[in-house]
Amino acid sequence: MKRRSFLAAGAGAISSLLTPISISSERRSVVAVISHSGISTLTGKQRIDAFHAMVKRGISLLGTDAFSSALHTRRSVSLKANCLAGRPLSPDPELAEALGRVLTEAGVRDVSVWDRSQREMIRAGYSAEMTSGITCTATDARGVGYSRRIHEHGRVGSLLSNVLLEHDGLVSLGVLKDHDLSGISCAMKNLFGVIHNPNKYHDDGCDPFVAHVTAMPAIRQRLFLSVVDATVAQCHGGPAYSPAWTWNAESIMLSLDPVALDTVALKLIEEQRALKGLKQLAEEERHPRWLETAESLGLGTARLERIDIREDTI
Repeated sequence: MKRRSFLAAGAGAISSLLTPISISSERRSVVAVISHSGISTLTGKQRIDAFHAMVKRGISLLGTDAFSSALHTRRSVSLKANCLAGRPLSPDPELAEALGRVLTEAGVRDVSVWDRSQREMIRAGYSAEMTSGITCTATDARGVGYSRRIHEHGRVGSLLSNVLLEHDGLVSLGVLKDHDLSGISCAMKNLFGVIHNPNKYHDDGCDPFVAHVTAMPAIRQRLFLSVVDATVAQCHGGPAYSPAWTWNAESIMLSLDPVALDTVALKLIEEQRALKGLKQLAEEERHPRWLETAESLGLGTARLERIDIREDTI
């Protein structure tokens, strides 16, 4: 189908917190954490090139064969961004460009970055002039919209964005941040932006709804990679940008297992909360119970002892 562009005109902060987990089991999920101590000072092509190197290194840590198997024969991929908080706390457009370049190098013919709202994407710095050639679009752009039929899983029934449905692959491109209702909003909670009625699914800390959205066949079959932008991260006051609770992590996180990625993200957020004298999320009745629900559905692992955290610095 024809792709619709929505805008035709107009180092080591994480490394000091993580303790890699090593358990002799081939069934462990892998989460790669790649840091670049100078990424915040770079702009333009230099910044894209740095992110490109970080993504490539992350994929090598996940396992090139595992990544190639997950990508398989997908020839069109959409990058679902989370632009709600504006430029300071949205996935960096240069990171999206770098991901697009990596996917193109891997043989993907069509890459689009998108979110639900044109306005939010523009505020986050996305435009039609993506140098990698990837397309910017949004669900509310003219001619895009939502599916006509309702997609269901468990307790969720929703229309899905046509951007999702027009691609055979999906990357969740989220941010490392907390959320006032769901506890965290990183890889899986980002997928609430795929459905037309997320406002219906925030009760009970979004449990089981985050898991049930991710488990929708049309989403689960397409989702093969999750990437979290942790260049600037936030441990309290989310999902909106709250600069008092941010820290410069200067890292990105990647995994083929969205549950494992969110589990590691939760660990990092809790550690930052402790450093800043905040209560743990469970004490605020915001622990993301939907992680355990997601594991029970076979979406990934929510147990740190079964996750291999692999770190590197570019």
